[in-house]
Amino acid sequence: KSDVWAFGVTMWEVFTDAQIPYCEISDDAVLRKRVFEEGLRLSKPRGCPDWIYGIMRECWNHDARRRPTFSQLKKRLGQAGGKWEYRVPTCRLGQQQQQHTQQGAETYLL
Repeated sequence: KSDVWAFGVTMWEVFTDAQIPYCEISDDAVLRKRVFEEGLRLSKPRGCPDWIYGIMRECWNHDARRRPTFSQLKKRLGQAGGKWEYRVPTCRLGQQQQQHTQQGAETYLL
């Protein structure tokens, strides 16, 4: 189930446009202590739907037995069926950065 934890982090990276998780903590020992002993979790990315962040949090459950399986994740994410939108920042040469709406953004996650 450690792969499920990593999947939750990957989802977070998608919604943060590939930011580095926990980049403010440079010491590995401190990071491990804060995450595994103190329960530190990545914050909700701006623009991320609450239900998606809820799934991320489930992936990061300290008790591996309580994390969803990949089959459960596929089913839950697939149930959205393109009913939600995620604003993806894009940049074209010679133009300012713009916001474009992507329908069916679950394709970024599965």
